Amino acid sequence: MKNGFLIRLKNKDAMVITPFQNPKSAVEWDMRERIRWNVSETPQSGELEKLDKLTFSQIDRGIDRWIQDVKYFPRLFWSAAAFLVIYFALSFAVRDPIPVIDEFIAGLAGSAVVWYLLDRKAVKSDASIKRRLEFKQRVSDAEIVLVHSLAEIEDWMSNLSQKTILALCDSIVRSTEADLASFEIPASEFVPMLEEYCMLNIPKLMKLVPQILEARKDTDPNVQLSGRLVQAGQKSLDDLVLLALVVKAKEMTY
Repeated sequence: MKNGFLIRLKNKDAMVITPFQNPKSAVEWDMRERIRWNVSETPQSGELEKLDKLTFSQIDRGIDRWIQDVKYFPRLFWSAAAFLVIYFALSFAVRDPIPVIDEFIAGLAGSAVVWYLLDRKAVKSDASIKRRLEFKQRVSDAEIVLVHSLAEIEDWMSNLSQKTILALCDSIVRSTEADLASFEIPASEFVPMLEEYCMLNIPKLMKLVPQILEARKDTDPNVQLSGRLVQAGQKSLDDLVLLALVVKAKEMTY
């Protein structure tokens, strides 16, 4: 059973954490596994359709990545062969005032065309189409489960979004008496999936997580680290709230 999580945010688009969010992991996807959506309350009209649309696009992106990786070496071989054939054919068949250059450019162009055609063929192959349909059918048949702890997380994130940037940063690194409140983890998969979601959406801030976790253990406030977060918060307070969520979730699972 694969879990997905829908976290609703007030006056913002919902945060959707899915098993298909990382296209690099497509090779590990198991089409035999059923899908379960964890939500805080019964989905409203149109909400499931948006959820399916997002997940379908992630599946397409992941399958494209998977099929391209599988067919990488055959494409590389045939593209290289096309380059060599065109290069040597032009070298012996066509005499020009500037040798090598024309043949090299034509060889590269031919190689690029072969690469593109083979890539399109692989993406539209029967194996690719079958795999897409099977995963999408799993998503369409997904089970909906109401989870109270997700409502707690939604309120938790809403409360943090009401704070000033300085107060939120101080809470994240625990540089004052302020701290991040605890919450219930909805499922064992939630923390690694949340971390993966954050790596895809706020990669620069995620690089600071190890430093933040160490700073939270220290009794002396890390003012410099808090200042770096304040600068990041000037661009997006929502990113800081998401950072706070993953920091606290990781801290509670240690």
